Amino acid sequence: SSDLRTPAISSAENSGTVNDNIICTGAAVTFTATVAGGVAADTIAWLVDGVTPAADPGDVLVYSPTNLTTGQAVRYTVTTNAAAGSCVFTSAPITITVLDPPVATLTSDKSVDSICSGDSIIFTAGPAGQANYEFFIAGVSKQSGAATTFTTTEITQDRAVRVVVTNAGGCTDDDTVNVQVADATVPGFIAIDTTGNNSGDAITQVLCASAGNTLIDGTNAGGVLGAVATSSNQVAYRWSYSTNGGASFIAIAGAAGAGADLAASTIIISGNTTVRRTAYATITGTNLLCDAVSDDVTFTVTARTPAISSAENSGTVNDNIIC
Repeated sequence: SSDLRTPAISSAENSGTVNDNIICTGAAVTFTATVAGGVAADTIAWLVDGVTPAADPGDVLVYSPTNLTTGQAVRYTVTTNAAAGSCVFTSAPITITVLDPPVATLTSDKSVDSICSGDSIIFTAGPAGQANYEFFIAGVSKQSGAATTFTTTEITQDRAVRVVVTNAGGCTDDDTVNVQVADATVPGFIAIDTTGNNSGDAITQVLCASAGNTLIDGTNAGGVLGAVATSSNQVAYRWSYSTNGGASFIAIAGAAGAGADLAASTIIISGNTTVRRTAYATITGTNLLCDAVSDDVTFTVTARTPAISSAENSGTVNDNIIC
């Protein structure tokens, strides 16, 4: 009969292995209807598990759903027009298997994912036991294979490190760690308050051996020379002093942290002394001390050792007892 229809159905997908009807969650499958003997007046209706889908594509030859679940069967019917008897012909089904992707995770071995420029940092991807792990730095692939860890010293500025995890079915998921690099430290200046107004004005000072306390200013709060250090991140300071012309330095107890002035700590200066403030780039939540830069001031101590003697020949000579 001229009213006979022979509906055929085909599918295409590129999720995982191409066109094996196994897809990853959310992937599209394109179903195509081919009707032998069909005419323009025929009507196509798509069915998922025998039911019209919620997002009904209507009377079309191509249907591309993205919300199939595993085991669902897709088919279609062809209905002839009333003049041809309103006959209904049904295609064979195509059953789709849907695989869940892995849930990718990525962690580093550094506090708050932060390093100094060029430090070694180790990334660990999960879950274990997947087919492939590909690691990227700033979008550039650096390692791909079965290894779940990736170690690098290439990161010299803030960078995104990403892993793409692929399971045995070809489904993928990714995760990203944003690495911060503490750097770009500018030292600022420290200066000696030689006038007693609590602001720095000189980088050298001559002291008497018995001189009182002297302020070293590092903030320029109304001063002439003092200035805080700066960084693209945060700044931490360490203070030290040298009594051998800078050959070696001794840490000043208590003078560590964010303090730009040497205010909370005291050293006794009894000879020529160089005082150094070293500024580091750091990141909150870490113990990083990166990109060290230093500034020095110098004290020259003027010391005298006065001696006195006496002589007398009254009574017993030189006993300091006289008549």
